[in-house]
Amino acid sequence: MKSRQVMRISSIVMFAAGFALSAAAAEWAVEDGGWCHLVRVPLPAAAQETGAGSTEPVVSEHEEDFETLFNGKNLEGWIIQGLEKAGPKILEEGVLAVGGWDYWAVITQRDFKNFILRFDVKFETNGNSGILIHTPKKEVFQSSFEIQLAADYGEVVTDKTTGAIFGKVAPSRNATKPVGEWNSVEIKVDGPKLWVVINGETVQDGVDYTKIEGLKHKLEKGGIAIQRNDYKKTAFFRNIRIKTLPD
Repeated sequence: MKSRQVMRISSIVMFAAGFALSAAAAEWAVEDGGWCHLVRVPLPAAAQETGAGSTEPVVSEHEEDFETLFNGKNLEGWIIQGLEKAGPKILEEGVLAVGGWDYWAVITQRDFKNFILRFDVKFETNGNSGILIHTPKKEVFQSSFEIQLAADYGEVVTDKTTGAIFGKVAPSRNATKPVGEWNSVEIKVDGPKLWVVINGETVQDGVDYTKIEGLKHKLEKGGIAIQRNDYKKTAFFRNIRIKTLPD
C-alpha cells in the first residue's frame, strides 16, 4: 500500500466564480513515487465573508410547492393552547422562541394529513421541545404523537433522543449539533409511514406508526403543534415551511 501524506504547500490558486482572483495555500497529498494530488483548496476571503461554504442550514431556492407556516412576524395561522399572553416570543430575524410558561403548545389552524415539514431549530442548555403530528385543537398530547427535539448532543440514543417517536421508537442515531447551533429538520408523513431527517441524516426511515402500540388509534389528520416543554428549556425555530402531499 502506498504511503500518503497531506502537506501544506504555498501555491498560486486562481479563483473565479464571481470572486476576485487570489492566491492561497493549498493542501496536496504526496504519495510514494512523487505523485501529488490536490486535496483541499481554501475559499477566498470574499467567499467566507458572504457565507459561502457555511454549514448553517439555509432555505433552498429549489423547494417547489413549499409554503411558509410561520411568517416570522406574528402568529397568524397558529393557535396558542393555554394563556395567549404567555405564548412564544418572536425574536429578531423571524425566530420563534418556544419557552416560558402558562401555555402548552402552538398549533396550526389548518389540518394536514400527508406532508413534508421542514424547519431549523436550536436550543439553549437543557432546551426541549417536540413536533406533534395530527393534533386536535385541544388536548393535543392525548390525541397525537410527538417527534422529539432536545439539546442532547453527544448523548446515548434512547426513545427520548432528538428524532425519536417520543417514548416509542428511538432514532437510528443522535444527529443533533451542539447547543447554540442550528439544526435542520425534515419530517415526512405519508400515511401510514413516517420519515425524520436531522442535519441530513435519516433517523426514522419509513416507520409504519399504525403498527406501534399506543399510536395506531391516533388521528389520521389534524394540526401540527410545537410543544413548549418547560420554563428555562427554550427551543428556537425559524424557516418553518410545509409541502402537502396527496391523500
